[in-house]
Amino acid sequence: MKNIKFAMFSAMAAMMISGCISYSYEGKKSEPAKKIDDVRVFNSVTEIKRSYTVLGTATVSAYTQDVSRDRMIAKLRSEAQKNGADAVIVTDQQIVSVNSDSGAQPFTTAFDYDDSSQNWREIYRDIDQNFTNPERSGHNHVNPGAARRIIYAKFIKFDTDGK
Repeated sequence: MKNIKFAMFSAMAAMMISGCISYSYEGKKSEPAKKIDDVRVFNSVTEIKRSYTVLGTATVSAYTQDVSRDRMIAKLRSEAQKNGADAVIVTDQQIVSVNSDSGAQPFTTAFDYDDSSQNWREIYRDIDQNFTNPERSGHNHVNPGAARRIIYAKFIKFDTDGK
């Protein structure tokens, strides 16, 4: 009996420590991609130099202090692979205050910046370092654990016509 209680406690603790990622997908499924390493991630459609078909749209969200953006992107890649996509296009991202009186208003989005890689690095830095660490940023209105990161994406399949 002690072993069962210990196992249940360990499983619950592991879930709490690891953080949860919410995921949703609407779209088509096709034969899974060969390997997850084959699934590419794009932050803008301008980065894609081939023709493609959109299979569907996906959304991932998680508390900012529990789950890094990299883990959320890894979740998108994994799910894209399972659904047969060749790539993921990140179309938007937000940090949403959970404690907002007006009901979860975003206070930063990816489209406050342009598509250059320097500005994408800037938004990642702003979100990961500033909004999740109020002591360092001076943003005392943001409480770690009181914000969720939401990433919106499209799963795409490259066309086989060679273009």
